Amino acid sequence: MTTSKNIVKQKRKEAQYEREKREMKRLHAVQPSQEFIECDFEEFESFDSSTSNTHKYTRNHNQLRNLAIMCDRYQISDRAGAAMANAVLQDYGIITQEEDSQIIDRNKLRRSRFSVRKELANEAHETINDISAIYFDSRKDQTRVLVEREDGHLHQDTANEEHYTVLSEPGNQYVTPHITPSSGKAKDIATELTDLCRECNSNLMAVGADGARVNTGIYNGCIRLLELEFTKPLH
Repeated sequence: MTTSKNIVKQKRKEAQYEREKREMKRLHAVQPSQEFIECDFEEFESFDSSTSNTHKYTRNHNQLRNLAIMCDRYQISDRAGAAMANAVLQDYGIITQEEDSQIIDRNKLRRSRFSVRKELANEAHETINDISAIYFDSRKDQTRVLVEREDGHLHQDTANEEHYTVLSEPGNQYVTPHITPSSGKAKDIATELTDLCRECNSNLMAVGADGARVNTGIYNGCIRLLELEFTKPLH
């Protein structure tokens, strides 16, 4: 009888060990890249309260920028990203009961994410020149807009807007974060794409899009209107 109980206990221990092992593997799979962790930890270890204000600002700005990039990469919300960053800062003694000036607020992280996106988009836009092929696709998003009402004042409202993302080839680069035609008609879409191509001094040779009629119509489709605008056939 005693032997049977020991066997049952041993099996339970083995099952518990296997469950813990699987849980550790799952947690390891969702952790951020090791390179980012080591980079931040080195900066945390070198933290010194006697550091100059300029150096503190530069270090904090770089850390916040890296945090914003990683939150975007792994689709982490502002609230969750700020909470995790503050937990790490607290573990390293940078945030204490007496010293709370280094706390990362979720609104600060949101502004940093917006700034980083704008910066990266501008860098990509400056490096893109002489585009030979563009690929575009659209998505309807709920967007905040200002609407003039009967009282003559502007009020915030929400509207469905067509946002078109444009990529250039070769290189697979974003030409712009998105373009917003005045409507979903082929003429308005083609006008926005034409202005964008001319702004980038492109020698357009090919266009890629999905098979929607607004894109592929043989008479008034967006691709046909681009061919008429550039006075040449496009692949």
